[in-house]
Amino acid sequence: MVSVRKTPRKISTAEKRMMIFDLIKVFSYSRVAEMMGDGATKNSIAGFVFRDKHKTPPIEKPINHGKSRVRKVKTVIIPEPTNEGITIFELKNDSCRFMIGDHKYCGKKEYKLSNCEFHFKMCRQP
Repeated sequence: MVSVRKTPRKISTAEKRMMIFDLIKVFSYSRVAEMMGDGATKNSIAGFVFRDKHKTPPIEKPINHGKSRVRKVKTVIIPEPTNEGITIFELKNDSCRFMIGDHKYCGKKEYKLSNCEFHFKMCRQP
């Protein structure tokens, strides 16, 4: 007498992945869902394929071996501009737009992002 298994065999994720990607090459998502059975829908197959294609590989952490690493921070010291500042009406397209105070702007030559080199590094230093 031959015994028939009533519950379907569990498919491992690796086998399932290979089956789905082999079937997707030939059939539509809805047809693959019908073939897979076990309550799979067109959207569940599409989501599985999308997530599998966009997986990022795991990041391997370096082995520390109990040693602590200390990073040296490089400090950049730039002398501050000594001008008295200019008003908003005296600003040019390439002027530093850092407010010094009392409605005055730096006015030095622009380095990056509307700031002179000193104010750029002062505002964006980690």
